[in-house]
Amino acid sequence: MARVTSSGTLTKEQAVFRLGRQGVLTAEEIEQRASPEGEVGSFTFDNLIVFQKEIPHRELKQLGCIGGANLVTAQELPHEKLRLVVDRAGDLESS
Repeated sequence: MARVTSSGTLTKEQAVFRLGRQGVLTAEEIEQRASPEGEVGSFTFDNLIVFQKEIPHRELKQLGCIGGANLVTAQELPHEKLRLVVDRAGDLESS
């Protein structure tokens, strides 16, 4: 779980220059993922918390924490839904 601090579309060159130091992809991986126009989607985040217990997709859906599109994506959750997820995750480890 993390707080998204920015999202957008960058050229592959901008992505390497702006996000290369703290990013998780190499320049080659960014190149492979770029659109035919040479663009990639990006997002940055902070306040990462690692759940010690995995919460199955079907359980998150039952809790109303996953939208109907059935996609793995960043999603805003109201406080009461976030509390359900954190309660189910058990012990947390801040990173």
